[in-house]
Amino acid sequence: MAPRESFKIDKNDPDLKTFEQAIANFHPEFYALKQNGQPSYEHPDFCEKVLTFTHLPGCNEPYDILAMNLLNEDDIKHYLHDCLVLLGRPLGQLVKVRKNELKLIKLVIEVMDSVTFDGEDGKTSGILELKKLAGRVLAQWIKLLYNKIIVDDISNKKVSLTLDDVLNISEVCSDVADILYDSSEDDFLNIHIDKSLSTNKKYALLSKVFLSICDEVRDVAIQTELDILTNNYKVKDRLINKELNINNYIDVILSYELSKYSERVKKEYTGVNMKRNVELLSPSSFLYMRYRFGKKADDIRRTYRWLFIKVWLYGYLKDKDLSARNVAEILADDDRFFYLNEHTQKDHPDSDVFSARVKTLTNQFSRWKKHTSSKECETGYLSGVLEDKCHRHYWL
Repeated sequence: MAPRESFKIDKNDPDLKTFEQAIANFHPEFYALKQNGQPSYEHPDFCEKVLTFTHLPGCNEPYDILAMNLLNEDDIKHYLHDCLVLLGRPLGQLVKVRKNELKLIKLVIEVMDSVTFDGEDGKTSGILELKKLAGRVLAQWIKLLYNKIIVDDISNKKVSLTLDDVLNISEVCSDVADILYDSSEDDFLNIHIDKSLSTNKKYALLSKVFLSICDEVRDVAIQTELDILTNNYKVKDRLINKELNINNYIDVILSYELSKYSERVKKEYTGVNMKRNVELLSPSSFLYMRYRFGKKADDIRRTYRWLFIKVWLYGYLKDKDLSARNVAEILADDDRFFYLNEHTQKDHPDSDVFSARVKTLTNQFSRWKKHTSSKECETGYLSGVLEDKCHRHYWL
């Protein structure tokens, strides 16, 4: 009997480099493992450390930290447009064109600014209360500006959003959505706007007004902070570019949280949970669909997950003598390497998930080996798959 062939990942496999360029350079936790000019996967504790990360590449979290850092300015612009369209959907019966919607928002702002009432701190108005709420969102921007640009950039660290950043912002934005919903039920809107409006229309209208207020307040806050930072650090041009990028990330999260809440209010109001022609996508799903020419996000997610698995195996198998079957069984028994359980079960009605995973893994390993043996191209197997799937605009 021929000796068992050990399964290894060659250190020169181009897929390792692709992982570093397409994932580690944009994922702050992987990026932190880079040492002395070495790639992240050469860190001595790579295999142990990465399995403690909350968001592994290819996860389907709405704020997947990799996807959030991959979003570029064009992605953000289109995502914000889609969210605003969906957020304004309940207003469709009131206004048919964008110009009329803007007029309605302006009218509501004028009314909310002119009517005063007793608040916790004395006399106030609807607009003053919304400006206070906008201040909570802007505080997140200021925090990122000082922590990321001043602390990280001045000390020559990579500037990127971390998971904690995203979770803190999303928590604030989710609270804002709750408060706006409560406000849409207040007597103020019923008396001074139009009491005949349904709850979902009032929430959508108030959310649009709030976003308009955020735009106005933010412009003043940005200029004030930039003036301070410019005087202190003499790096105005660099600050302007990175500040705007971070600010737009906050807009992405805020718009998603408001639009998500609007969908929920609509379903509660109508009592109908029907599938829509255009669904609200999370920022992560939107990004991966953009990568995939508008096709299903899971397609790109799988490729990112395979890249991670391959790099993890490179480190894991350095000092181990295991067959491909042994390796497949080790991975198949650990849920951290899988998130597409439903895809696996679909092919196996008996739900023998372990066996299905082993089969999927061994088939994938076989493709890697065949590609390497053929030496038909210099790119890695998964590098080629990713390039074929991705819109050219996104390829490295």
